[in-house]
Amino acid sequence: MIAGIDARREALVLLSTFAARKRSTLADTALLPASCQGKPLRDSYRRFEEYGGEWTLCAEQMIELILLIERACADVSVWGLLSHHCLKLLAADDYLSPWYVIVCPMSDRGYAIRYRTPSGDASDVERHAPSSAAAAEMVHKGMMESGGWPDLR
Repeated sequence: MIAGIDARREALVLLSTFAARKRSTLADTALLPASCQGKPLRDSYRRFEEYGGEWTLCAEQMIELILLIERACADVSVWGLLSHHCLKLLAADDYLSPWYVIVCPMSDRGYAIRYRTPSGDASDVERHAPSSAAAAEMVHKGMMESGGWPDLR
């Protein structure tokens, strides 16, 4: 029985070491996956490429945009929550926290972007961006105007 307990302890130590290594690797990026999903966001979108067709286009668009968002928001913590093909940006690592900005790829290679306003009412701002560069600018603006990231400049 003691041998079984020691084996379980050893397995737990290995798992916690792996988890710590994974966290330190992910901490090098500004756009982190919500812990309830775990996988790096780009890896999740790469899986979409396997489906082919429009899913491949969606994956390519979102991977490109994620890189731009990471550069633009390097000074703040941002968590991404995947919901089907859309990316929801959170200011806290809690899937119940407000989704301040939502980005969805469009079949015309553009993006639909929606962000909350801090006014307290239910009004959202909705925009269409024709390119990943324009989308990254709109996401940055949405992050600032939503009030979710007060330190973002």
